[in-house]
Amino acid sequence: MTSTIVKREKLVSFSLFVNGLIMVMNTSMFTVAIPTIAQGYQISPSMAAWMVTSYSVFFAIGTLLYGRMTVFFSVPILISTGLGLLGVGSVLGMVTDSYLLLVLARVIQALGMSAISGLGIIIVSWYFPKESRNRALATIASASVLGFGLGPLVGGLLSDYLGWRYLFTISLIGVLTLPVYRRFIPNTKPVNGKFDGVGFVLFSTAVISLLLTVSSGILWFLLGLICFPLFFIHIHSKEQPFLSLSLLKDNIYQKALYLAFSIFFIHFSILFITPLLLVNVHERNMSFIGWILFFGALASSFLMKWVGRVVDVIGVLLIIGLSTVCMATATFLNSGLGSHNAFFLHYFSLFLVQASHVSPWACLRS
Repeated sequence: MTSTIVKREKLVSFSLFVNGLIMVMNTSMFTVAIPTIAQGYQISPSMAAWMVTSYSVFFAIGTLLYGRMTVFFSVPILISTGLGLLGVGSVLGMVTDSYLLLVLARVIQALGMSAISGLGIIIVSWYFPKESRNRALATIASASVLGFGLGPLVGGLLSDYLGWRYLFTISLIGVLTLPVYRRFIPNTKPVNGKFDGVGFVLFSTAVISLLLTVSSGILWFLLGLICFPLFFIHIHSKEQPFLSLSLLKDNIYQKALYLAFSIFFIHFSILFITPLLLVNVHERNMSFIGWILFFGALASSFLMKWVGRVVDVIGVLLIIGLSTVCMATATFLNSGLGSHNAFFLHYFSLFLVQASHVSPWACLRS
């Protein structure tokens, strides 16, 4: 692919920040609204949770798909398709009275929003100047961290004062960035290559089965047990497999992947447990929880921006080491002091676990 530089770099970076923020908020906002939705449709909370589950499943599929579809279509076309689907799903969710159509709206939203997840890093890697890539990656990472705190806060406020349907209007803000991508990202020719459809189906089916097992408890993992071995057998026989075999065998990549997975696992676990501790042990209300999560994420978002500026000075390994220490410290504080002091737990340990989010970003950057 011919190297080209993005026009209006700061504007494109800001658009990626906005869409990255909405991408994360789109899950956490609706999680807060599940009890209200269940009551409105007179369904069980587990049935209402499929709004979040379906979004997560198809978001995973879309993220895999968009990145590989660059062999056929240019980035502006793909991201236009994604934001168009996001708009359609958001409007459908606002106007429908059927719960099945509401779940369908969330699926369409996921297939659209995953374009940002799948193409955001590609945009920065392909079209941003080398000297500004770190700042752009840090901007995307800070949006992810901030979204984790802002989502519950916005979701709770909108649900309480306007109604949960207004949550869909937040996604429409992301659609407004479409002209930026169309105008300022070079419409270069796609990368030469072939799309491994069989590999995509096997891998995505295995991933979906794992997600469904975690979210619903149903024995979907049996399907994954079949598809994962078939996938690895398949990529050995393909010249251009869906996932590169040489990459999967790379020792550095394997370590970075393991570290990123471990930190994300603990990161999400603590963010999930924290509200439960505050409600059931410390008897705090949802408003208090939303504000605590928001300020913790806001502080970490500023930390991300700072790291993006100094990463080349202090080095990636030091950042990974410090953020891993933050993660371990936060885990210790939550397990040892979580039931004793709510303020200490959340003004300090929550910030540490948010700060640990820097480490997966540093792995990605390296």
